[in-house]
Amino acid sequence: MSIWRLAALLPAYPAHGLPLISKGSIRRIDTIYPASDEEYAALARKRKAVQRQLTREINALLEPLGYERKGAEWRRITGCGRSCFEFQKSQYGFGCYFNAGALGAFEVPSRTFANTLDGIQFSRIADFCPEMPSNDIADELSYVRLHDDAAFCDGVMSVFRARMVPWLEARHRLSALRAMPQPSVTGLVRIFSD
Repeated sequence: MSIWRLAALLPAYPAHGLPLISKGSIRRIDTIYPASDEEYAALARKRKAVQRQLTREINALLEPLGYERKGAEWRRITGCGRSCFEFQKSQYGFGCYFNAGALGAFEVPSRTFANTLDGIQFSRIADFCPEMPSNDIADELSYVRLHDDAAFCDGVMSVFRARMVPWLEARHRLSALRAMPQPSVTGLVRIFSD
């Protein structure tokens, strides 16, 4: 099935109203690790602040769509299937992940590759950015960078709002009962300025 045919299964994306972001703003950089106890304490404070901020922002976007939150996981179940978003937080490390997955009402879950007990397999943020060379976008999102680099945080949230959420929502349309498009199909939604 061609990418354009799969794209037809997705809803017509509304203009997301977000400013376009630079590919450089979400390029991968190494996660920062503390060199001393004092630096660890400072990084731990940043980690906690980012966890609170992102949890609030994610909840504000997903709750009105009917997602129920348990900890750092949001789920929605309808007659067409179920979708799940997980803000995979590290309590001790200094990186986190955005995970999205969906399973159709009549799909047999793959227990071998499942990331959840009910058989949902996750895709990460890089899967939603086909314009970026592989390994060039940060799958592990640095807490320090999310805290200190506003362009990076805005870029990550733009990918989440304009691509991940609409992809999750596509699971709950009758057209997605036949086949759910790959996350890369959301690359049709323009978010990058270059």
